This record gives sequence, C-alpha cells and structure tokens, in this order.
Amino acid sequence: MKTSHILFGLLLSCFAFAPAQTIDNLETITPFHEDLAAIQKGDSWAFVDKTGSIVIPYRKDYVWNEESDLRLGEDIHTIKYPYFSDKRCLIQKEKDGVIYYGYIDTSGTVIIPPQFLNATTFANGKAIVLKLTKKQLGTNDLLGKEMVSYSYDEVIIDNLGNAIEHVSGPEHLVFTKSKLRKRPRIYSHFISDDLLAVKQKNNTWKLHRIAANE
Repeated sequence: MKTSHILFGLLLSCFAFAPAQTIDNLETITPFHEDLAAIQKGDSWAFVDKTGSIVIPYRKDYVWNEESDLRLGEDIHTIKYPYFSDKRCLIQKEKDGVIYYGYIDTSGTVIIPPQFLNATTFANGKAIVLKLTKKQLGTNDLLGKEMVSYSYDEVIIDNLGNAIEHVSGPEHLVFTKSKLRKRPRIYSHFISDDLLAVKQKNNTWKLHRIAANE
C-alpha cells in the first residue's frame, strides 16, 4: 500500500510540473483581436485563443499584405495580418486567375463565400465591398460565343453578406486576369455608424448618409 501511495504521488508531481503546450518556429504572432491572435508559419496562418491553443487550424486563404499602406484607404491593401472584426475575418479564393474576397466566422466556417473584387473589414455589423455584376448581351453567331459585359458597384453589406446600401457605380470592367492584377479600389470609408466619406473622381469628397439606418 505504501508503494502505491509513493507511485501515485510521483504521478501527480509529473502532471504538476508538465511543460505547458508550446508552438514554436513561428514567423509572426499578432496582437489579440476579439480574443483571437493570428500565428504564421510560412504562408499559412492559424488562430489561437488566450490559452495559446489553436482554435482555427492553419490555412492559406487569409487576406494579408506585409507591405500594407494605410494611405491607400481601407481595403485589402491595408491589412497587414489576418484578424477578426465583428466576428468576421477576410479570406480570398482564386478562380480563373481572378481573386475574390469573402469572410469566415470565429469557428473558421465560411459565412460569406468569396465573391467580391475588393472588401473592407467589418465594423458595427457592416463592410464595404465591390460587388461584381455579369450581364448577358446576346450571342455572337459568327463566333458562337455569348456576349457579356461586366461591371461592379460599391455597396455596403451586413454580416451575412446581404447588400443593404448602394454607394456608387456601376463601373464598367474589362474582365481579364491581366486587367485585374491591379485591384479596383474602394473609395469610401465610414466616419460614423450612419455616414460615409466618399471620394469623387475629381478628388473632392461627399458625405453619404446610410438610408438603411434611417
């Protein structure tokens, strides 16, 4: 019996002094946003909680730009590392050479599938995106091809991806991989819950009140 007590005591001491879980060889550890911090290995990122446990596994489709420049506005160009805002984080997906943007929630589930040409992070339940529209014009009988045109609008979406406010557009778009290497820009940003500052083509600004909030 005495031997059993000794062995049990040794077992408890092993648990008491067991090393905490460590995650090493990381290239980046970001600050916490909404109780989650991003960690980077190579071109993959994961999210950890405040215990240091990985809660969203490594993936390569997060939006981030190591050379982010806040002077470029508030869109994908300014996101230095993945983070959650309003329980949404930007992701991207390439299709036929064109990159589209969407969002996951804090469980890692894709809540708004990648479909936008540009996007901002969420704030107060809203984000600004460039929504693509494809319009059928008819058929070219000589070539046997459908004739289509593409345009995009700057719109505000809710946290489920529903468009709740039109800001500007449509803007005609030459929809080719080479033309879309330079991403169309978002020219508005929130200055309050109800107001947007929208940059005009003549470099002046206008105030846009969000009708959805009235």
